[in-house]
Parts: sequence; C-alpha cells; structure tokens
Amino acid sequence: MKLLITGGSGTLGQEITNLALAKKYQVHILSRNKKLISKNINLKYFYWDPYSEAVSYTHLTLPTKA
Repeated sequence: MKLLITGGSGTLGQEITNLALAKKYQVHILSRNKKLISKNINLKYFYWDPYSEAVSYTHLTLPTKA
C-alpha cells in the first residue's frame, strides 16, 4: 500500500509514518523542510512550497514491473 502524508515531519505525522513503515507501506511525505532525507527505501520526502504552491518531484519515481 502507498500513503501520502502531509505534515509527516510533525508529531502526529511521525507516528503515522512509523506505523505505516512497520507494516511495510510505501510512504511519501510532503514537507516544507528541504533538508529531510531518508535511507529507508519505503520512505520518500517531497519539498512543498505553500507560497508558490510548488512540489518538488525530484525524488518521485514510478514503480517498475519485474
């Protein structure tokens, strides 16, 4: 299962993220913090600028079929 969490770096968002990762979900987080990175293959951060309404898709990859 895939989840998109807004506010995932906040207190509640971190708890939801940890629960989802424990169940092996793929988690994508929109955050205003540009410096967040993850070494977990199931966790990706995307920078969101609320003033320009822009989302950085730099780390966005589409799943490939084996």
